[in-house]
Amino acid sequence: MPKKFSESGLTAAQVRTHCARILASAGFLRSKRQCAFLEYVINASLQGHADRLKEFAIGVEVFGKDESFDPGVDSIVRVEASRLRSKLSEYYVGEGQNDAIRITIPKGHYVPEFSVVDATNVKRKFMASWKHLAGFAVTTAVLASIFLNLWPSDTGTAEFVDTQPIPSPLSIAVLPLRDWSQPTEEYFSDAMTDALISALANTGSLRVTSLTSIMRYKNTDIPIPEIGRVLDVAYILEGSVSRNNENVRITAQLIKTESDQHLWARTFDRSASDLLSVQSDVADAIARQISGEIQPVSPSQVKGLNPAAHEAFLKGRYFYNQFTGQGIRRGIDFFQEAINIEPEYAEAYSALASCHCLLAGHGLELVSPIMAIPEARSMANKALSINPDLAEPIAFLGIISFKYEWDFVKAENLINRALKLNPSLYQAYVWHSQILEAQSRNEEALEQARVAKQLNPLSLAASLNLGWQLYQAEKYIEAKAEIDKLIDFDPGFWGGHWAKGYIYNQHKSYQNAIDAFQQAVTLGGGHSLPLSGLGYSYALAGRHSEARQTIAELEVLSKDGYVSPFHIAIVYAGLNEPDLMFEWLERAFQVRARSLAWLPVTNEMKPYYDDPRFQSMLERIGVSSSS
Repeated sequence: MPKKFSESGLTAAQVRTHCARILASAGFLRSKRQCAFLEYVINASLQGHADRLKEFAIGVEVFGKDESFDPGVDSIVRVEASRLRSKLSEYYVGEGQNDAIRITIPKGHYVPEFSVVDATNVKRKFMASWKHLAGFAVTTAVLASIFLNLWPSDTGTAEFVDTQPIPSPLSIAVLPLRDWSQPTEEYFSDAMTDALISALANTGSLRVTSLTSIMRYKNTDIPIPEIGRVLDVAYILEGSVSRNNENVRITAQLIKTESDQHLWARTFDRSASDLLSVQSDVADAIARQISGEIQPVSPSQVKGLNPAAHEAFLKGRYFYNQFTGQGIRRGIDFFQEAINIEPEYAEAYSALASCHCLLAGHGLELVSPIMAIPEARSMANKALSINPDLAEPIAFLGIISFKYEWDFVKAENLINRALKLNPSLYQAYVWHSQILEAQSRNEEALEQARVAKQLNPLSLAASLNLGWQLYQAEKYIEAKAEIDKLIDFDPGFWGGHWAKGYIYNQHKSYQNAIDAFQQAVTLGGGHSLPLSGLGYSYALAGRHSEARQTIAELEVLSKDGYVSPFHIAIVYAGLNEPDLMFEWLERAFQVRARSLAWLPVTNEMKPYYDDPRFQSMLERIGVSSSS
């Protein structure tokens, strides 16, 4: 017989876990109104406020009606309640047919009732949700303490069973949070997802999949076990976010990917001025659940921040993560706005450093390094003067030391320091592999590239870097296989075709190389790197007039924006015109073009390694061809 919560014998934790399963089901996943309705009435019951579940209150609190709302005239609550009852019935016939708990909302009122199909089964299911807590032995007293920390307001007792270790390393992916705000705010839910990823990564105890991989699962119905296999993670965090002018709510549930077992669920309600705190709370709870240990975010990072500054920061992260020139520039505007409001906002300075680094040298090369890199260095140092334990600005200083200062030892030390603070910072592994590549330490470079891809398996940049490191290590068959997989995954990404062109050149299949570079040029939208590769391939194929035409195109592009002189030098290397090649290398040196960091291992320039001018350039950079 269904009973009210207070009479059901269930704990609040059991009900919340069951509710989270319902909200994540296929029938509810895209039904924002029914999700919000069900969550509201259940929370009211768990908090002892079932008497408040009247039509007027539901209309105002759930459906955004104002004080003029008249339930006798506007039937929205009755209509949505009928739909909710139907969806619950469909759930228990389908996905929830084996669930031990049943929730119903009887006609005539809105107070949910609960029943237990099999008391033994519900106990078994709930206790099983704790069986993968720690990868090492933990006493019952410690586990009980963690339980109380996760659900401080719950009553009742809990039992714990012995557990087998979870897969090592501890690994998790945060799926894009569903947005239940009215109206929806896509930038906010995406930025909150990004913030939770960063907060979890900063605990140091978890391997956390990067944002670029998980965003491919936004608004999809792919089963959790399949996502877990692709991302190679033991746990998935999924949930939702909603807010109004005053409050924000995050609902999170933790799932073990192998068994699709829901381990726990929790709702975090905070004021809109306390977003950093709710991010920290969620990260803290999840890390405790998985590893039994946590290094909480420093209170200085989550208190006293102006809400308007944090709002601007979230908008900046949203546009930055689009990884386009326009998006990065919009990100700069919002990060600067955040700093104008909150002058000691370390994360905003770090984000500005990232923007300027990206524009000048992470592949886009839209701005001359001598213009952008000093600003990037200044922003990174400012961030660290406020918070010396931030991993990202340390990593940015490392890549600046490598690509701009050509100081490999300093660069590697900084990258290692950043990874010690945040082992999940996949970009740092990419950069470390590139530093090692430039020193001909190819096997070490491959190791770092593979870690980066493991952390971010769906990242185009991580996959491209791994394919390129295989190519530089002269593992051409493996390189081709990796790049072919990348092209199959996203044929619209210019980088895959660009790398394929170099692999074809290595096998002297010049027409195939030309075709690949032409495709990269078309997809790259005028980006100078693939155009340089095309000109070089024309030169190798003996089509010199076409090679010179690409040089002319590069020079035209340079009138409207920055084009690395190194890219023009590459084409002259293919044309076997060393005087012009060295002339453009000198121009590259004057603007400190990033590609000079790889000069000792640039295959296109191998014919000139013994030229005194080449050796002189290496000495001026501070490296040698044997490094």
